[in-house]
Amino acid sequence: MNSASPKRAEDLLSTLREVIGSLPVRPLTVKMAPTATMTDWVKTQKAADDFFVLDECELRDTHEDGGIVRCKRQDLTSDEIQLHLNTGKVVTQLSLAWQDKLSFMLDDKMVVKRLKFEDLLQDQAEQDGGDEALGQLDASFTLMMLTFGEFLPALVEALGGEEIPQGI
Repeated sequence: MNSASPKRAEDLLSTLREVIGSLPVRPLTVKMAPTATMTDWVKTQKAADDFFVLDECELRDTHEDGGIVRCKRQDLTSDEIQLHLNTGKVVTQLSLAWQDKLSFMLDDKMVVKRLKFEDLLQDQAEQDGGDEALGQLDASFTLMMLTFGEFLPALVEALGGEEIPQGI
């Protein structure tokens, strides 16, 4: 749906429910809070397998009126960042890469933003799609879906696995 907006997602689900009658879905929840996981990755300077911390993050103080630090094009392994984490700030947004195939921003609500496929995948789509624009579009879409099919389960696993509510 190409949007990080919860309202747009709900609008899409409402439309689907109108068309097919019923659509029992629930938000995806994971066993480990994304904030705790992202904070750990920056603190330990080691992300989950196949994930790489990039150079942007948002740090928030856990107190009600606490401060916010936004970092762009910043070395997140620096002493300055570590000091913020050691004084109680947590990571609420973090730029990451996965398998040299894509980069993205993950937030504390598990929303993936600014998704960008790396040149390697785009070059492969151009090769696989031939000289025609329609063939390249088809190849790009196929590669994108195959990549998502690998990426999303890996992201859920990196966040501790899916938390399935009791009774489902």
